[in-house]
Amino acid sequence: ASSISESAMRLMTSMKDEQRRAGGLLKQLMILDINEDVDPGLFVSDDHQTGAVYVTPLMTATDTAAWMNKEEANAVAIEDRIFCGEKGAIRGELSELRDRLLDMIHSNRQLGDLERLPRVDFTLDVDELAEWRDEADIVVDRLREEIRYEDLAKQYLWNIVRIQCWNSMEEKPRSLRGFHLDIFVDNYPMAPRSKPSATMLEEVSRCRAVEIADAAARKTLEVGYMRATDITGIEDEDDAKEGVEAEESEMETPPALMGSLAQEFSIDHPFSSNQFQLNSREQKYHEVILVADSIYQVKKAFNEKFADIYRAKEQELNRVTERNLRIKKIIGDLKLSDAVYEPKWTDDEKSERLLDVTDSEVPFEKFISA
Repeated sequence: ASSISESAMRLMTSMKDEQRRAGGLLKQLMILDINEDVDPGLFVSDDHQTGAVYVTPLMTATDTAAWMNKEEANAVAIEDRIFCGEKGAIRGELSELRDRLLDMIHSNRQLGDLERLPRVDFTLDVDELAEWRDEADIVVDRLREEIRYEDLAKQYLWNIVRIQCWNSMEEKPRSLRGFHLDIFVDNYPMAPRSKPSATMLEEVSRCRAVEIADAAARKTLEVGYMRATDITGIEDEDDAKEGVEAEESEMETPPALMGSLAQEFSIDHPFSSNQFQLNSREQKYHEVILVADSIYQVKKAFNEKFADIYRAKEQELNRVTERNLRIKKIIGDLKLSDAVYEPKWTDDEKSERLLDVTDSEVPFEKFISA
């Protein structure tokens, strides 16, 4: 008797599982009472559309499963064969109930506004519908909270990138394009000098100033000593002056010996050394820092000229805009259909536009939620 009661309980549990899974369609139909224009067939799986009712898959045991699992799988299979008729009858009733309900919903959608029943009248279990709605609200609230935190993280990262890579730039990237020619010139984006770099440049400049002063003092002492001992062979003061001038002319080394063309761009670094005089490691290290400073000064001078030309183009565009207003008025008075050339700034020339997103850049339709 106990084995029969246990089998009956397992059968009832299995039948409840079948009803719960097969009732998925009915639960979907319960949710559809909100929107009258939605076709319920869109929310039905392929098996439901073909008339088949979902069947719970039988428990299967692999070859490596334990003895208890194998015995349980065999008992479930025997039970399914014993009660397959009852299960088939239940599935048939559910399928018939589903078809009748779908036909009623479809017929109701074809009626007029006065005769059409609200979708809630086709809900078979109002309590289950309310439970599903509560679960859906919980899921939606959780998703909204997750999306809100993701948006906050992205906004924080955007703010960090903007501060470090844009706001902190001493010279922001910019281009200049021709009016009618497809040519453009870019400036040099420059970040401000860091405090360690500025400190190192100041120390190197101070060391080079001391070295230059020391070399000049040594030469002065050598000239005075040679004059006093009269071993230079210089006969008079005029010859001495010529010797000093010759030495000063030797100090002005050409760019080939300096290893830099900065002088051609009006950038004359006073502490640069002749590259053939760089003997020690410390001198080479100091010269690397001075060359980097020369490059910085060349870029800065180029950006200044670039800014002057940029302002000139801006003034020219303003004049063209003013003249176009007059030209458009004349064309309108003459009733002509001639096009007027209107030059505009590009995103490369106005690089700050890259940080702003306009409505025209979003190819999706706006959606305003409650």
